[in-house]
Amino acid sequence: MIWTQYQDIRPDDDLIAIYKQKTQQVYDKAKFLIQAVNGVFMDIDDEFNFTIPSLVNPGDLLNRAMYLWTIKVSQDVQRDLNTVVDIFNAHGLVDEITNKDTEYLIIWQPRRLVIDKVYFAKLNSNYKSANALLDRLFNYIKPYLN
Repeated sequence: MIWTQYQDIRPDDDLIAIYKQKTQQVYDKAKFLIQAVNGVFMDIDDEFNFTIPSLVNPGDLLNRAMYLWTIKVSQDVQRDLNTVVDIFNAHGLVDEITNKDTEYLIIWQPRRLVIDKVYFAKLNSNYKSANALLDRLFNYIKPYLN
């Protein structure tokens, strides 16, 4: 897997497409990390099928269905990444300097009805935080990878 750096979301990006793209990138990294932990400890029996929820009939309008979908996506990303944090903490894969468990990710839930600069700034912050967390976790498992 190629570990890519986060690229900011621009206000002129297609919102639905960008949610899907950025979430898939996060999920690809999360799956890689779980596989890496399992490759070292070989004790993860659960299947982790991180999937982006479907958006039924989005159309061209930013409607209620899309609004509820963005909240669901954000909640799922937070829950799923915190599952990865749990796995790392359970295996003692923590910061070597502090020797403390990694804290859970808490991200902004997009409950704004206005899609403006503030919305995009908060959305960027969500995905930056998610990627920063995954980068830290990658650094914890990196010494064990071939």
